[in-house]
This record gives sequence, C-alpha cells and structure tokens, in this order.
Amino acid sequence: MKTSVTDYFQEYKKVCEQAVISEDVFNSFRSNGRYRRVVDHLDRQWGYSYIRMINNLLVADDICYEDFMAKFTFNDEVGRPCMFDYSPFGQWSPTTLRYIYTAFMLRKQFGELHNSTILEIGGGYGGQAAILMTQFNVKKYGIFDLNEVVGLISKYLNVHNFKQAVTYNQDQFIEMESIESDLVISDFAFSELSGISQDLYFEKVIRHSKRGYMTLNFFSDKYHIKPWGMELYKDKFAEATIDINIRPLINAANTGGKNCVITWDITNEDC
Repeated sequence: MKTSVTDYFQEYKKVCEQAVISEDVFNSFRSNGRYRRVVDHLDRQWGYSYIRMINNLLVADDICYEDFMAKFTFNDEVGRPCMFDYSPFGQWSPTTLRYIYTAFMLRKQFGELHNSTILEIGGGYGGQAAILMTQFNVKKYGIFDLNEVVGLISKYLNVHNFKQAVTYNQDQFIEMESIESDLVISDFAFSELSGISQDLYFEKVIRHSKRGYMTLNFFSDKYHIKPWGMELYKDKFAEATIDINIRPLINAANTGGKNCVITWDITNEDC
C-alpha cells in the first residue's frame, strides 16, 4: 500500500539506499538524475528568485550578505549538487538557496528559535535541517521520512557533525506515541502523503506542536493516495482548536499551481 507520492519513485529510494553504503554514490547523489526527480530539482531560474528575495530581506534588516551567507556554503560541499554562478552573490545550488530562504522566513515568522525542539516531516537529504541547525542553536531536531531515506539523512548530517539530529523511519513512527515540539515544518512532504498517513502525523506530531510552518501542494490526488484537500485542513485544525494562517506561497517551486503555506503559533495570538 502506497503511503506517499514518493512511493511511485522507486529509483529515488534506491539511490538513497546506495548512497549510504557506497561513497562513490554518496559523493554525487545530489546530481543523480534519479534522485533529482524527487529532491534537489530546482533549476537556475529558481535560484535567482530565491537569492533576490534573500538579499532583499537582508537589506531590509541591515544584515551583511557576505557574513550571513558564508556560514551556509558547507551545504553545497557534499553530494556534488548542480550549482550556478549568481554573480555577485557567488555560486550556489538553487535548493540550498531555498533552504536559506526558508530559514529566514522562520526567523521572520517566529523569531529566534534557539534551544527549541524542531520536527520536520520529510527531510530530503537533511539539507534544510543542516541550515536550520546552523542558523539556530536548537536543542533537538527530529526528522521523519521513509525507511529507505533516513539512512542518507543520518549520514549527511553526521558528515557535518550535527549531534542534535535524530531520524525516525516509518516503522519507528508507527510505534511511537505522540511527540511534542516547539515547531513542526514540512516542505510539501506532508501534503504528498496519503490521507491515512496525514491523519497519523496530525494526531501524533502536528497537533502537539506549539508552532508550524508547512508548505502545501495539491497535485497528489492524481497518484491515487487520497490526500487531504484544503477544506479538510481547515476542519482538522479547527477541531484541534489551532488557529492557522493560510497564504499563497510566493515564488515556490512549481509543483502544482495551488501552492500555499500554513502557519500557526499558539504562543502568539497575533501570528
């Protein structure tokens, strides 16, 4: 039984497994075409879009671009990602720029997240986690993903010595009780789960988080996994007495045309 859109991309999962046991595969997985069908598929133009938005945010906050960005260059040093020259802003992979932009938006939305527990539903290779653990001195960072994927996430984060990170595969998730957090995030992954899986994550993870930042798309129904529609999102959060903010996701990767972001913060009634 398929639990997510990713279950339709078996070659992607094979690359993840191979990257754990083969250094040759690990050293180039981010440029592997089979891997990039699911993760790391943004093109050069999206990179321009994200770097412009990042620079505008930094200028608005009077933050030096070079000083702020320098601490994130490590994220493109492993896996041989597809990188482009964004002069005068340097060479970057578009995916890393997206992760940096997300980190900035989280800071803008929720303030500094130091000493917090962050949970991520769908972790890619661990890049977003690495960026956030660099930006914020978090206490714990938990990542939920497929059995075939968590090994790669762990390997990538171990290379960079992120000790706060812990991964949970599908089997571990099914067995666990509810887990509390200061923030739960998901970059499309939650919206690409089956409705049954979404119900489980909502009951075990989402409703127990003080804050949330989740980007959503609505193309997954064509894969016959019956994900939630927008009205069901509204109903679920209302039943859990969580007030959410829903807004269009500007300059998001084009994954379906109806992308949006939902946020909540039960510690701040104005959020």
